[in-house]
Amino acid sequence: MRAFFLSLAVEFCLGFGISLRSMMKIKGLAFVGIPVTDMPRARAFYEGVLGLKVSEEMMSGKWVEYSLGTNTLAIASVGPQWLPSDQGTGAALEVENFRRSGEVAKRSTCPFCGGGV
Repeated sequence: MRAFFLSLAVEFCLGFGISLRSMMKIKGLAFVGIPVTDMPRARAFYEGVLGLKVSEEMMSGKWVEYSLGTNTLAIASVGPQWLPSDQGTGAALEVENFRRSGEVAKRSTCPFCGGGV
């Protein structure tokens, strides 16, 4: 499954009349990622309180994924480049053409954070 992480301020993009929908074919939601600063506390909540089961653990435990039906919820404590904020949560989108979609997103005037493109 190839996915890339888009950090798009939708209101910003729409304010400039940008329609990314017409430029790339979104196939589905790959995962929702939630930044955390205290991984043990976050895991105690997601696993202990919500009862979620770990489906994958990466980056020596700094990235933990939980399967929720056909979707994935990820929590991550990866450092100062991605911290919790009042600006919302990130979502990764499945696209039809990974490379082309990444190029389109990079050319847009929307804020973009992508990997592997």
